[in-house]
Amino acid sequence: MSKERLDRGLEKAVSLYKECSGTGKGPFLVADDVFYSSFEKWSSNNEDCWRLAFLEREAGSGVGSVYIFGDPSNVHDETKQWFFHKLCRQVERHLMLTSPELDIRSFVRVLGSSRFALGNGSKEPDASFSTASQKHPFPRVVLEVGYKNEPFEVLVRELNHWVRSGCKLAIGIQISYATLSTSSSSLQLLWVQEEAGKGTQIIDFSPGVCTLETKEDFLVWFPFSMLSSDVPDCHDIPLTFDLYQLQSTIKELVQEEFDLYQLQSTIKEMV
Repeated sequence: MSKERLDRGLEKAVSLYKECSGTGKGPFLVADDVFYSSFEKWSSNNEDCWRLAFLEREAGSGVGSVYIFGDPSNVHDETKQWFFHKLCRQVERHLMLTSPELDIRSFVRVLGSSRFALGNGSKEPDASFSTASQKHPFPRVVLEVGYKNEPFEVLVRELNHWVRSGCKLAIGIQISYATLSTSSSSLQLLWVQEEAGKGTQIIDFSPGVCTLETKEDFLVWFPFSMLSSDVPDCHDIPLTFDLYQLQSTIKELVQEEFDLYQLQSTIKEMV
């Protein structure tokens, strides 16, 4: 598989993503019949913003298909950052009050969007965390955000692959629309949490379900030790995430994206 063929496949996949933007279709195929060694060499020199995945045709065959999963939109990126900042802020606040000589890096290695080998290929999560003391860590906790190019079924399948490959907890945030309208009023928001040995929990925190009056029912949490086996009992605090607050953040991001689209459309009409 030549670099040129993979480059052309990536261009076509990105074009297809743009054509299908907002329809919930995806991920998008870059190329079939690719040797993993060729994919590794090509992707290591690829500076694009797209997250890439290699899925084997048969386990252990070393031959499979390459897809783009990454969504470069601001909605996707800021949703990921919301989770990361909420998590880190809670840990840092606790350590500042109890053990100011420590910080989150004393226990957790933030792996970010590095590529990891799964049972059926390899993939880059949106965010990942593991034990600081491990030399070659595999993620204990991963986050995947599905927006525009990843329908709900694909997101759930991704989370399942992570857990089956050894991840302790895989979290997914699904952002979609109930109608063809891309306004915040038609938002459908799902929090998906798959924990090893406990199955999948799905929480609908869409605007019509999670409201100001019911927001206390939409607090989710997991223990700090889920991120790292280095965490002692004295620091194993619950890390809590307010889904009503997340909903408000996503609504603002979606509205900003819609306003920008309207502005760009107006400018094009004027030119």
